[in-house]
Amino acid sequence: ICAIGVGVPGLVDFDHGFVHELTNVPGWKHVPLKAILGEKTGLPVLVENDANAMVYAEFRYGAARGMKNVVGLTIGTGIGGGLVLDGKMYRGSGFAAGEIGQMSIHFDGKPGHYGNLGALEKYTGNQQISEHAVQRYAEAGIDKSIAECTPKKIADAAQAGDDIARQIWSEVADWLGTALSSIAWLLNPDVFVIGGGVSQAGDLIFSPLKNKVQSMLSTVVWERLQIVPARFSNEAGIIGNAALAADAV
Repeated sequence: ICAIGVGVPGLVDFDHGFVHELTNVPGWKHVPLKAILGEKTGLPVLVENDANAMVYAEFRYGAARGMKNVVGLTIGTGIGGGLVLDGKMYRGSGFAAGEIGQMSIHFDGKPGHYGNLGALEKYTGNQQISEHAVQRYAEAGIDKSIAECTPKKIADAAQAGDDIARQIWSEVADWLGTALSSIAWLLNPDVFVIGGGVSQAGDLIFSPLKNKVQSMLSTVVWERLQIVPARFSNEAGIIGNAALAADAV
């Protein structure tokens, strides 16, 4: 073993391996993780945001292999994102670049975690999709629980011909496409790679998503742009962190 790579959700000081805040895990604030693991193991340690690691795995070995400008999203409890620009990880001046889930798709919409309004993940996270589905079914006079409206169950229902379920995926695609089109105008990437549970919906999400993004872009931006599902699933972070740590040493 030549090095250790660790991916964590939340805000990370990449240079120092310092975790400012670990998303969804109470008590993990201001943790010098690199120093702790380095002292325990005697090995070089690299600490990275988990979505960045996922994107790096796809860039090096997965769906974006061979491309220079990659935007990755992982859609689960929240929405993580990462950027590879001109063939290199881009982390920003405070190592917080790529937090696509915090981008606003509605300037006076739902309050976000950091006081931002209309944050994308407040509409397209797994829980938010389920809550939206419960509401949509209720409007049609159908009583369903959150447990009956997981993204997978909504996808299964849509595949079986449920018109309400299909409409839900179309709306999710509209929200997601609004954010992706803005990113495309800003960065003009080669590819958007989308991972996480929502990506398992396949064409139910990717077909309307591509149509939405194309409708909001010029031909110059759209004609070379790909929107693809991630190749790796739960092991993406492992692969990305191993590759980043190996590169570092």
